[in-house]
Amino acid sequence: MIRRVVCSFALLFLLLSSGPIADGRREFIIDVPGATFTRVLGLNAQGDVCGGTMLKGVRLAFAGSRQADFTDLQTFAYPDAVFTQCRGINAKGQMVGAYTSPDGKSHAFVKDGSEFISIDVPRAIDTRGSGIDPRGNIVGRYTSADGIVHGFLRFRYGAVLTIDVPGATGTEASGITSRG
Repeated sequence: MIRRVVCSFALLFLLLSSGPIADGRREFIIDVPGATFTRVLGLNAQGDVCGGTMLKGVRLAFAGSRQADFTDLQTFAYPDAVFTQCRGINAKGQMVGAYTSPDGKSHAFVKDGSEFISIDVPRAIDTRGSGIDPRGNIVGRYTSADGIVHGFLRFRYGAVLTIDVPGATGTEASGITSRG
């Protein structure tokens, strides 16, 4: 009997605490017009989002703003890339992600306004960006020549710190706070 009452209260709590009614917030549909799919991967405190989409068979990144109710979704691609995906966006609107060059290699990028910066961790065979803080420091993952995946922190001035969890077979840094 007590178990049934506890389960009933738990179910009631879940129903009442989820969704737009409980927190007073609106729900939004984030869907790039004409896209086969839209996947949100990055979100900042202002509600700006970024991610990946497929439009007319091409894999692109996109970004949009909650202030515009996501009616301002814009797609973009790293120049000459065959694949682009945004994975993080900071409060300044700077974005970080990954792109694939025509030779099939993955690289990280930072997009600041219309400017793109390509980032490769030295001696890595694959580099992907995942998060960016307000100062422009980024985190992500890279694969070394031995096939091991490592996390990294790249400071805005270019120095790279490898992050490996002791005993792990692979590490990925996927986010960074405003305090680093």
